[in-house]
This record gives sequence, C-alpha cells and structure tokens, in this order.
Amino acid sequence: MKKILYLMFVALLTVMAGTAWGQTTQTNRTLGNIPTGWRVQAGNVDFTATEAKHEVQIPAGANVTLTPLNPDRVKSVTLVDAPACRLIRLDTLHHDFVAQDCDTLTGTLNGSTQKYKITIADGATMTLKNVTINGWSDNVETASQSTVAWAGLTCEGDATIILKDGSTNSVKGFHKYYPGIYVPVDKTLTIKGETAGTGSLNASSQSNGRGAGIGGGYDGINCGNIDIQGGNITAIGGYYAASIGSGGAPAGSSYGSRCGNISISGGTVIANGESIAGIFTAAGIGCGEYGYCGNISIAGGNVTASGGENSAGIGSGNGHYYYINHHYHLSECGDILITGGTVTANGGKSSAGIGCGESANCGTITITDGVTQVTAKDGGENAPNSIGAGYGESTCGTVTIGGTVYYQDNAYVGTGSTYLTQSPLDYPSLLLRGKFTINGNGGKVQFSKGNLKRVNDTWSFFTNQYDCLGDTWNSTSCDLFYWEMTGNYGSAQSCVTSSGTASDVVDWGTNIGTGWKTLTKDEWVYLFNTRTNASSKYGYGIVNEVKGMIILPDSWTLPDGLSFTAGISYFTNNYSTAQWSQMEAAGAVFLPAAGNRDSGGPNNRNIDGYYMSSSPDGVDKAYRVQFYSNYLKVDYSFQRSQGGAVRLVKDAN
Repeated sequence: MKKILYLMFVALLTVMAGTAWGQTTQTNRTLGNIPTGWRVQAGNVDFTATEAKHEVQIPAGANVTLTPLNPDRVKSVTLVDAPACRLIRLDTLHHDFVAQDCDTLTGTLNGSTQKYKITIADGATMTLKNVTINGWSDNVETASQSTVAWAGLTCEGDATIILKDGSTNSVKGFHKYYPGIYVPVDKTLTIKGETAGTGSLNASSQSNGRGAGIGGGYDGINCGNIDIQGGNITAIGGYYAASIGSGGAPAGSSYGSRCGNISISGGTVIANGESIAGIFTAAGIGCGEYGYCGNISIAGGNVTASGGENSAGIGSGNGHYYYINHHYHLSECGDILITGGTVTANGGKSSAGIGCGESANCGTITITDGVTQVTAKDGGENAPNSIGAGYGESTCGTVTIGGTVYYQDNAYVGTGSTYLTQSPLDYPSLLLRGKFTINGNGGKVQFSKGNLKRVNDTWSFFTNQYDCLGDTWNSTSCDLFYWEMTGNYGSAQSCVTSSGTASDVVDWGTNIGTGWKTLTKDEWVYLFNTRTNASSKYGYGIVNEVKGMIILPDSWTLPDGLSFTAGISYFTNNYSTAQWSQMEAAGAVFLPAAGNRDSGGPNNRNIDGYYMSSSPDGVDKAYRVQFYSNYLKVDYSFQRSQGGAVRLVKDAN
C-alpha cells in the first residue's frame, strides 16, 4: 500500500508579520481547519481555501508548498503518516484528479463550474460513496475541439468500482460524444456492490449526448470490457449509443464504434435504450447504432434491458441504412449466453428482445436450464422473433434454449417457427400452452405453469404442475392462502391476503405482475360445467405419484400411446413424469391435491384439492373449487379461514 501524508493544521501559535513557516514537534493529530486564504500545492492537492477545509491528503514524497496569502497570520503544521485509503471530496477539487487504489470518492462535482477530468488509475479499486458527477454539456460538435472531451469517469486501464452500501451515485458524461463511464480498449471495468449490495449507480450520457451510459462513445470512441457483479445499476445511453456497451457511428461509417465483452453476474441492472422520434437508436445492452460489441453473457442478477428504435433489448443495435440503393449491415454483436438470473428484454421497433436489431447481425444465442426466468418481447413493426433475428436483412447464429435448437443455418428447426416468434416468450414458460374458455363471450385463459407460492415475501410459481411445499411449509413459506376475517373464524396469520368485508375481492395475481388473475366462481363453473364438451374434459389422475385434477383445453389431441378417461377417481389416469410431459405439451393442466389450511398449517396433502376463487360469499365466506376421491364441487362456499391453493391465469391472445 502506498503511504500518504496527512497535512494537519493545529492550534494557532502566534501572529508574526513576515514570519516564515515555523517547525513544531507537536504530536496532536486532531484535524484542524485550513484557514480561508491559504494555498496548498502538493501532488494531486492544489487549491486555495475559500472557506475552512478539513483533512488535506498529500501523496508521500511530494514537495509541499504552503503559502499564506496573508503573511501576517502563520499556522504551525505537522506532516504525519496516514493510511493509503483516502476520502476524496469532489466539491473541494480545483483540478483534474486521478483516483488511486483504495480511494473513496464522495460529494458533488459540478460540471458547470468544475470542468475537471476524473480518472481511475490503471489497476485501481476505488469506492463511490454518494457521488454526483454532473458533466458539463459542451455543444462543440467535434470532440477534438472541445475543452471537456471526456466521460464523467474515465478508466486509465483495468479498474474496479465498488458501490458503497446504502449510497446513491450518479455519473454523467461531459462532452456529448462521451459516455457516463468510459473503459479503454482491451481493458476491463468491474462494478461491484459492497457487502450488502445496496449501493446504486445511475450512469448516463448527456441529455443531448451520443455516448453510452457505461462503455464507449460516438464515432470511433471505442471501449473495452464491462463486468457487472453487483449493486443497483441504471444506465441510459444517448441518441445512438447503447445504455451498456458501444456508442454509435455516423450513417455509412465503415468502422462504427466498438466495445469488448459485456458480462453480468449479479445485482439489479436496468439498461433502457432511449427512443427519440425519428432517430434510430441502440440496444439496451450491446451495440450502438451501426456499432459493434463482443460477447454478452448473463450468469446472475436481475436484468432488464430495452432497446431503442430498430434495436434489440440485448444484442445488436440498428443496422439498417440505405445509401444509393445499397444496404449496409453496420451493427453486430458476438455470442449471447444466458446461464442464470432473471432477465427481461424488450426489443425496439422491428427488433428482437434478445438478438438482433433491424438488418443487424449477432452470433449464437444460448439460454441454458440454469436461468431463473427469461422473458423476451419483440418490438412489433414486422419484428419476426422475440429471440433471434430482427426484421430485414438480419442474421443470427444458432439459437438454443433449454438444450433445444430452434434456429440453425439461417432456418427454423422443429417448432422454432412458432416458439421464437411468440411475444412475449417466457423461458422457462410461466404459461401453459392450453387455452380454456371461461365465459359465454368466448373469453379464454391460459394457466400458470404451477401453483402460486410465497417464500420469505417473494412470490413465484412452482416449477412443475404437481409441486407443492409439502413438509417445508411454515409461517414464512406457504402455498395455501386464505382471506382474513373480521368474524370468529380465524385470525391474522402470514399468507393472509385481505380483510373480511362483504365487498372484498381477493386476486392473488397482483402479487406476481401485470395480467395475472384468479378465476372468479362463475369462471370456474363455466370451465367445468358449461364450455363445449365440458364433462369430457376433466378427470382425476396421478402424476409423478401426486394425486390431483386434470383439465383438458378446448382444442385437444391425445398424445400417441397415452390414454385419458374422464371421471372422478384418482386411479383412473396415472402418468409418469415423462408421460405427463407429453400431456402438458398438448395443453393439459394438472391441479395437485395440495390440501387445505384450517386454523394453521396444511391438512390432507395428496388427498384433497381446494382451489381459491376471487369471489366472496357474504362477510365470512368465499367460493372455491373442492375435490377429493369421488367428490367434486366447483362453487363450494366455505369459511374464509379455511384456505386453499391458488392457480393463476392470464387472458389468452
């Protein structure tokens, strides 16, 4: 570790006209004030105190000059050894500054009055603690002519930024061609959270800028690799630049702007491509317009990326440019690999959520079984895929999802033509394939992939239709839900959803997200009793040794080699996991006999099934579907304290 000298001013000794700096042997290390009107020069420290300042830190070995602008007042000084880690207040800077290893930056750099370049030394690990860098927007069109041609933060080489727990940080570039945070070519910027990962960073180009939020700049201002491992990060690019990745390039450029590889393994990352009317923009994560980037990998974290016009959410930007009847492909990203995390990617107009912008290219796209959830949505306007190629002369490599190849050699494979084109595309799918009519107006729904559960205040679906918590059920992990009552039937417990008044309507779908809902009593009744051939489209069964109810969709074709018999005996239909996979692929729904909840924990697991509706019955009761061997009632009125399982639906397209 480097040694740093604290320059500390101690008590006033005397007032002597024309006296030079005195020597002192005092060991008092209490930091004193630097009086107004003193000038300090040493290494990175060079300023005149305009108000009382504390704790000036000076590099070891630096020649120190201390000049009292009023020689009639002399302070005694003591130079003492100090640790290498420094706290740098940006508001006190009066010059360009290079952050060293172990430095912590704090405070505000006001770009309108402090036009200073803040860089991070090669190989340094530094911390941001409530930093605001408001870059000054220079309207000079050519960066080489600007007096502030730099980013908000500039890495000199490899660098690591740590976001202090609980801190809020904002970094904005200076000249409009530059990004919020810049990493040089062939170097790597790593961004981490501290221990708890609660620090945040907002990185952006100027409001009229053309640089990335994190990455490169416009017209050949290329960048290196970006590695995000934690923290809460929001990045916004300029007109033609990715939020995280490369900047853009002028139309017809032969080289574009480039960045290296982009990897995300933790934290919460939001990368929103701006959409300016009439101006093609860039990917949320990946390439700027007519730009290039390396490979993109996501192994963890919660990632949301939205592309601008004609650009992918994750992947390449707009590559569509006409010039004297010639088509240019000027945006291209490398391979895209997603092995973990929760990923939401929204494509811009004519573009895929994950993959290519319009008339742009990308490498292979691989999503493995390890991911928690991937949701990709195309941007409409003739966009052919949610994952894969964009509109126009767009090409991508092999697309493999969950071990299945859906696109190869510029052609769909197997069911790829229907799978990759659905919007949104969920993997693993949150929706089952079958569609079910639930009212006389022809309204149809699709069921969630599994029952609803809540674990430590996190709501989600079970991976398989036959799953339930079983013996792991407890006060903070539950899959049986009920309505709290005002009467004498139960008291407030975890997994309560609503108070018990006659007008209350419970819809557990609000805990998952937009579009999810709980069927009403009348909708359950229509599903089981009224839709066409309703009586032949449900029956009891056993799946993977779990008892439950099987419901078939409106349009149904029995898979070859299997059988199904309508009826209310559990042993009528018995399927292995492999056989059920075929039934599920054909659209079948399975409601496991998950039991009920009556004054406490679960009862009758793998014996009875109780499925909640969103319909009350007076003050103390509500409706549910109830089944057990040789018994079925789809509009059963029960005391609200007797909870049951919840299977959510979405309106079908």
